[in-house]
Amino acid sequence: MMPPLPQPQPEFNGMSPAEKPRIVISRSKDVEGVLYKNLTLWTPETKEKPSTVLVQPFTHQFRPGNRVLLTGPSGCGKSTILRTKRNMWIEGSGEIIYGENIRLCIVPQRPHLPLRNLKGIVTYPAVDPEIYDDDRVIEVLHKVGLARVLAENDGRLKAKLHDNDLDGSSYINILSGGQQQRLMFARAIIMNANFIALDEATAALDKGSGPEMYETLLREISEDAIILSVAHRDDIAWLHNIHAEISNGVFSVRPLSLSENGNECRESLCPHCREPLP
Repeated sequence: MMPPLPQPQPEFNGMSPAEKPRIVISRSKDVEGVLYKNLTLWTPETKEKPSTVLVQPFTHQFRPGNRVLLTGPSGCGKSTILRTKRNMWIEGSGEIIYGENIRLCIVPQRPHLPLRNLKGIVTYPAVDPEIYDDDRVIEVLHKVGLARVLAENDGRLKAKLHDNDLDGSSYINILSGGQQQRLMFARAIIMNANFIALDEATAALDKGSGPEMYETLLREISEDAIILSVAHRDDIAWLHNIHAEISNGVFSVRPLSLSENGNECRESLCPHCREPLP
Protein backbone atom coordinates (compact mmCIF):
# COMPACT_ATOMS: atom_id res chain seq x y z
CA MET A 1 0.00 0.00 0.00
CA MET A 2 1.33 3.43 -0.90
CA PRO A 3 2.02 5.76 2.05
CA PRO A 4 -0.39 8.68 2.35
CA LEU A 5 0.68 11.79 0.51
CA PRO A 6 1.38 14.87 2.62
CA GLN A 7 -1.66 17.11 2.44
CA PRO A 8 -1.22 20.84 1.81
CA GLN A 9 -2.05 23.44 4.42
CA PRO A 10 -4.84 25.84 3.39
CA GLU A 11 -3.64 29.38 2.79
CA PHE A 12 -6.08 30.78 5.35
CA ASN A 13 -4.43 29.26 8.42
CA GLY A 14 -4.30 32.01 11.03
CA MET A 15 -7.42 33.79 9.74
CA SER A 16 -10.40 34.38 11.98
CA PRO A 17 -13.43 32.07 11.50
CA ALA A 18 -15.35 34.95 9.90
CA GLU A 19 -12.64 35.38 7.26
CA LYS A 20 -12.42 31.74 6.22
CA PRO A 21 -14.45 30.36 3.30
CA ARG A 22 -17.41 28.16 4.09
CA ILE A 23 -19.46 25.39 2.50
CA VAL A 24 -22.63 26.86 0.97
CA ILE A 25 -25.72 24.63 0.97
CA SER A 26 -28.63 25.53 -1.30
CA ARG A 27 -31.47 24.15 -3.41
CA SER A 28 -32.07 24.57 -7.12
CA LYS A 29 -34.80 23.49 -9.52
CA ASP A 30 -32.06 23.08 -12.13
CA VAL A 31 -30.29 20.27 -10.22
CA GLU A 32 -31.48 16.70 -10.49
CA GLY A 33 -30.31 14.86 -7.37
CA VAL A 34 -27.42 16.39 -5.43
CA LEU A 35 -24.46 18.33 -6.81
CA TYR A 36 -21.16 18.68 -4.98
CA LYS A 37 -19.44 21.64 -6.63
CA ASN A 38 -15.77 22.39 -5.99
CA LEU A 39 -16.14 20.87 -2.54
CA THR A 40 -13.00 20.88 -0.39
CA LEU A 41 -12.75 19.62 3.17
CA TRP A 42 -10.04 20.38 5.69
CA THR A 43 -9.24 19.62 9.30
CA PRO A 44 -9.96 22.17 12.03
CA GLU A 45 -7.16 24.55 12.91
CA THR A 46 -5.97 24.47 16.52
CA LYS A 47 -3.28 26.31 18.49
CA GLU A 48 -1.14 23.20 18.35
CA LYS A 49 -1.82 22.12 14.78
CA PRO A 50 -2.54 24.00 11.54
CA SER A 51 -5.41 23.02 9.29
CA THR A 52 -4.59 20.55 6.49
CA VAL A 53 -6.61 19.53 3.43
CA LEU A 54 -8.65 16.38 4.10
CA VAL A 55 -10.38 16.01 0.72
CA GLN A 56 -9.10 17.93 -2.29
CA PRO A 57 -11.56 19.92 -4.46
CA PHE A 58 -13.99 17.76 -6.40
CA THR A 59 -17.20 18.16 -8.36
CA HIS A 60 -19.70 15.34 -8.74
CA GLN A 61 -23.45 14.98 -9.19
CA PHE A 62 -25.32 12.10 -7.58
CA ARG A 63 -28.39 11.40 -9.68
CA PRO A 64 -31.74 9.75 -8.89
CA GLY A 65 -31.34 5.99 -8.55
CA ASN A 66 -27.63 6.11 -7.70
CA ARG A 67 -26.62 3.63 -4.99
CA VAL A 68 -23.18 4.78 -3.87
CA LEU A 69 -20.73 2.87 -1.70
CA LEU A 70 -18.13 5.28 -0.27
CA THR A 71 -14.88 3.68 0.89
CA GLY A 72 -11.41 4.70 1.99
CA PRO A 73 -9.00 4.30 4.89
CA SER A 74 -9.96 5.36 8.40
CA GLY A 75 -9.76 9.12 8.88
CA CYS A 76 -9.78 9.95 5.15
CA GLY A 77 -12.98 12.02 5.30
CA LYS A 78 -15.78 9.55 4.45
CA SER A 79 -17.99 10.41 7.42
CA THR A 80 -17.02 14.06 7.07
CA ILE A 81 -18.59 14.18 3.60
CA LEU A 82 -21.83 12.92 5.13
CA ARG A 83 -21.70 15.50 7.91
CA THR A 84 -21.47 18.38 5.45
CA LYS A 85 -25.03 17.68 4.31
CA ARG A 86 -26.60 19.43 7.28
CA ASN A 87 -23.78 21.81 8.18
CA MET A 88 -22.55 19.37 10.83
CA TRP A 89 -19.06 19.94 9.41
CA ILE A 90 -18.16 23.51 8.51
CA GLU A 91 -14.42 23.13 7.82
CA GLY A 92 -14.42 23.37 4.05
CA SER A 93 -15.43 25.34 0.99
CA GLY A 94 -17.49 24.89 -2.14
CA GLU A 95 -21.18 24.16 -2.65
CA ILE A 96 -23.68 21.41 -2.01
CA ILE A 97 -26.75 21.98 -4.18
CA TYR A 98 -29.85 19.87 -3.61
CA GLY A 99 -32.61 19.42 -6.12
CA GLU A 100 -35.72 21.22 -4.92
CA ASN A 101 -37.54 17.95 -4.16
CA ILE A 102 -34.75 16.26 -2.18
CA ARG A 103 -35.72 14.95 1.27
CA LEU A 104 -32.53 14.15 3.17
CA CYS A 105 -32.20 11.59 5.94
CA ILE A 106 -28.92 10.74 7.66
CA VAL A 107 -28.72 7.29 9.27
CA PRO A 108 -25.73 7.47 11.65
CA GLN A 109 -23.73 4.74 13.31
CA ARG A 110 -24.67 6.20 16.69
CA PRO A 111 -28.40 6.98 16.51
CA HIS A 112 -29.77 10.22 17.88
CA LEU A 113 -32.78 9.62 20.15
CA PRO A 114 -34.28 13.01 21.08
CA LEU A 115 -36.14 13.68 24.32
CA ARG A 116 -39.55 12.95 22.80
CA ASN A 117 -42.03 10.10 23.05
CA LEU A 118 -41.59 7.06 20.81
CA LYS A 119 -43.56 8.51 17.92
CA GLY A 120 -41.55 11.70 18.15
CA ILE A 121 -38.31 9.71 18.07
CA VAL A 122 -39.30 7.68 15.00
CA THR A 123 -40.58 10.73 13.08
CA TYR A 124 -37.72 13.07 14.05
CA PRO A 125 -36.88 15.71 12.79
CA ALA A 126 -40.57 16.43 12.07
CA VAL A 127 -41.69 19.29 14.31
CA ASP A 128 -45.16 17.76 14.60
CA PRO A 129 -45.10 13.95 14.77
CA GLU A 130 -48.87 13.88 14.30
CA ILE A 131 -48.50 14.58 10.59
CA TYR A 132 -47.77 10.84 10.43
CA ASP A 133 -50.53 8.29 10.97
CA ASP A 134 -50.11 5.97 13.98
CA ASP A 135 -50.94 2.90 11.92
CA ARG A 136 -48.26 3.78 9.37
CA VAL A 137 -45.66 4.17 12.13
CA ILE A 138 -46.65 0.78 13.58
CA GLU A 139 -46.52 -0.81 10.13
CA VAL A 140 -42.95 0.43 9.60
CA LEU A 141 -41.87 -0.70 13.08
CA HIS A 142 -43.05 -4.19 12.06
CA LYS A 143 -41.05 -3.98 8.84
CA VAL A 144 -37.80 -3.16 10.66
CA GLY A 145 -38.38 -5.87 13.26
CA LEU A 146 -39.07 -3.65 16.29
CA ALA A 147 -42.82 -3.86 16.86
CA ARG A 148 -42.75 -6.95 19.07
CA VAL A 149 -39.59 -5.74 20.80
CA LEU A 150 -41.41 -2.59 21.90
CA ALA A 151 -44.81 -4.06 22.81
CA GLU A 152 -46.59 -7.42 22.89
CA ASN A 153 -49.37 -6.30 20.53
CA ASP A 154 -50.27 -3.37 18.29
CA GLY A 155 -52.76 -1.95 20.78
CA ARG A 156 -50.09 -1.60 23.43
CA LEU A 157 -47.65 -0.32 20.83
CA LYS A 158 -50.05 2.45 19.79
CA ALA A 159 -50.34 3.52 23.42
CA LYS A 160 -46.56 3.45 23.81
CA LEU A 161 -46.14 5.75 20.80
CA HIS A 162 -47.71 8.52 22.89
CA ASP A 163 -46.29 7.62 26.30
CA ASN A 164 -44.54 10.80 27.41
CA ASP A 165 -43.00 9.07 30.42
CA LEU A 166 -40.60 7.34 28.03
CA ASP A 167 -38.28 9.46 25.88
CA GLY A 168 -34.96 9.12 24.10
CA SER A 169 -33.04 8.75 27.36
CA SER A 170 -35.29 5.81 28.23
CA TYR A 171 -34.99 4.04 24.88
CA ILE A 172 -31.19 4.26 24.95
CA ASN A 173 -31.42 1.81 27.84
CA ILE A 174 -34.39 -0.20 26.53
CA LEU A 175 -33.02 -0.85 23.03
CA SER A 176 -29.72 -2.45 22.11
CA GLY A 177 -27.34 -0.71 19.70
CA GLY A 178 -28.60 -2.81 16.81
CA GLN A 179 -32.24 -2.10 17.68
CA GLN A 180 -31.51 1.62 17.81
CA GLN A 181 -30.04 1.35 14.32
CA ARG A 182 -33.22 -0.39 13.16
CA LEU A 183 -35.13 2.61 14.52
CA MET A 184 -33.10 4.90 12.25
CA PHE A 185 -34.06 2.81 9.21
CA ALA A 186 -37.70 3.18 10.27
CA ARG A 187 -37.20 6.93 10.39
CA ALA A 188 -35.89 7.04 6.81
CA ILE A 189 -38.82 4.96 5.57
CA ILE A 190 -41.49 6.95 7.41
CA MET A 191 -40.25 10.31 6.15
CA ASN A 192 -40.10 8.88 2.59
CA ALA A 193 -36.55 10.19 2.18
CA ASN A 194 -35.10 10.23 -1.32
CA PHE A 195 -31.50 11.01 -0.38
CA ILE A 196 -30.33 8.70 2.40
CA ALA A 197 -26.81 8.94 3.78
CA LEU A 198 -25.86 5.91 5.87
CA ASP A 199 -22.72 6.07 8.03
CA GLU A 200 -21.85 2.53 9.18
CA ALA A 201 -25.60 2.24 9.72
CA THR A 202 -25.58 -1.54 10.26
CA ALA A 203 -22.37 -1.81 12.28
CA ALA A 204 -24.20 -2.93 15.43
CA LEU A 205 -26.26 -5.57 13.58
CA ASP A 206 -25.16 -9.14 12.98
CA LYS A 207 -23.96 -10.05 9.50
CA GLY A 208 -27.29 -11.44 8.32
CA SER A 209 -29.38 -8.57 9.67
CA GLY A 210 -27.38 -5.81 7.99
CA PRO A 211 -28.32 -6.73 4.42
CA GLU A 212 -31.91 -7.42 5.53
CA MET A 213 -32.22 -3.84 6.81
CA TYR A 214 -30.88 -2.49 3.52
CA GLU A 215 -33.26 -4.70 1.55
CA THR A 216 -36.21 -3.50 3.66
CA LEU A 217 -35.19 0.10 3.07
CA LEU A 218 -34.88 -0.38 -0.69
CA ARG A 219 -38.30 -2.06 -0.91
CA GLU A 220 -39.98 0.81 0.90
CA ILE A 221 -38.38 3.85 -0.70
CA SER A 222 -38.62 5.15 -4.25
CA GLU A 223 -36.48 3.53 -6.96
CA ASP A 224 -35.25 7.05 -7.71
CA ALA A 225 -33.91 7.57 -4.19
CA ILE A 226 -30.17 8.20 -3.84
CA ILE A 227 -28.27 6.02 -1.37
CA LEU A 228 -24.84 7.08 -0.09
CA SER A 229 -23.31 4.44 2.20
CA VAL A 230 -20.15 4.51 4.26
CA ALA A 231 -19.52 0.88 5.20
CA HIS A 232 -16.68 -1.53 5.82
CA ARG A 233 -18.88 -4.60 5.41
CA ASP A 234 -18.84 -6.39 2.07
CA ASP A 235 -22.23 -8.06 2.60
CA ILE A 236 -24.09 -4.92 1.42
CA ALA A 237 -21.86 -4.11 -1.54
CA TRP A 238 -24.16 -5.85 -4.06
CA LEU A 239 -26.89 -3.31 -3.23
CA HIS A 240 -24.83 -0.49 -4.76
CA ASN A 241 -23.99 0.38 -8.35
CA ILE A 242 -21.37 3.11 -7.85
CA HIS A 243 -18.08 3.00 -5.97
CA ALA A 244 -16.85 6.33 -4.60
CA GLU A 245 -13.44 6.30 -2.97
CA ILE A 246 -11.23 8.73 -1.07
CA SER A 247 -7.54 7.93 -1.43
CA ASN A 248 -4.73 10.29 -0.46
CA GLY A 249 -7.24 13.12 -0.33
CA VAL A 250 -8.59 12.48 -3.84
CA PHE A 251 -12.31 11.73 -4.34
CA SER A 252 -13.00 9.43 -7.30
CA VAL A 253 -16.08 7.66 -8.66
CA ARG A 254 -16.50 4.61 -10.89
CA PRO A 255 -19.23 2.04 -11.65
CA LEU A 256 -19.39 -0.89 -9.23
CA SER A 257 -19.89 -4.21 -11.01
CA LEU A 258 -21.80 -7.07 -9.42
CA SER A 259 -18.91 -9.45 -10.06
CA GLU A 260 -16.59 -7.43 -7.82
CA ASN A 261 -18.27 -8.56 -4.62
CA GLY A 262 -19.19 -12.11 -5.64
CA ASN A 263 -22.84 -11.88 -4.59
CA GLU A 264 -25.87 -13.06 -6.50
CA CYS A 265 -28.28 -10.66 -8.10
CA ARG A 266 -31.60 -10.39 -6.28
CA GLU A 267 -33.61 -9.05 -9.19
CA SER A 268 -35.88 -6.15 -8.19
CA LEU A 269 -33.53 -4.88 -5.47
CA CYS A 270 -30.39 -5.16 -7.57
CA PRO A 271 -29.28 -1.78 -8.97
CA HIS A 272 -27.09 -3.56 -11.54
CA CYS A 273 -30.18 -4.93 -13.31
CA ARG A 274 -31.55 -1.49 -14.03
CA GLU A 275 -30.77 0.51 -17.13
CA PRO A 276 -27.47 2.37 -16.50
CA LEU A 277 -27.88 5.93 -15.35
CA PRO A 278 -25.82 8.77 -16.81
